[in-house]
Amino acid sequence: MSVVFAGVLAANHWRRRGAAFALSTAGDLATGAISGIATALVGMAGPPVLIYWLGRQVVSGTMRANAIVFFLFTTVISGIAFLYGGIFTREVLAQSAALLPVYGVGIFVGSVLCYCGAAQQ
Repeated sequence: MSVVFAGVLAANHWRRRGAAFALSTAGDLATGAISGIATALVGMAGPPVLIYWLGRQVVSGTMRANAIVFFLFTTVISGIAFLYGGIFTREVLAQSAALLPVYGVGIFVGSVLCYCGAAQQ
């Protein structure tokens, strides 16, 4: 986890100094491959993609929108795979339903903080 954190910090530092990652098909494919490997190893597709995006000169709103869509698609695909694999049982669904209010509060707090951060820029 510390390696991922260091990568995010480095990408953010490069972006602020103007040394953004160049747009290239090879870079996109490499990021996708690393993200796929990370998903297979530890189930975390997001960090390689977010590090790649942080290293680009992108408006923060566009970055957030890209991340939301990326996580939407990965969540839907994972959900389909879990459903097909029989991972969703009544017990799992009951536990998930019990945690929905906590999830909703987290989304609300995150959107408020995002709005406050955008207002300060």
